[in-house]
Amino acid sequence: VYNNTPATLTVFGGTPPYQAFSSNSVVLPVARNVVTDQILLAPANVDADTTVTVTVVDSSGTTVTATITVKPAPLLNTLTIT
Repeated sequence: VYNNTPATLTVFGGTPPYQAFSSNSVVLPVARNVVTDQILLAPANVDADTTVTVTVVDSSGTTVTATITVKPAPLLNTLTIT
């Protein structure tokens, strides 16, 4: 995902409701309590590729992880005007 660009992580299977946890909530905060199968990702601004793990737990205790790389926006971080 790119910084400052919302994205969605979709949960397939399991038993809702879900809980989601980010390994780096400063870079990629997620809502802890997830009622649907959609988790909104709102990546913060980063200067370099930053890997974050999102862990999702369903109501029966089954856990799955997703590794997400937050990337700097290519146009916004490389444009120089002189």
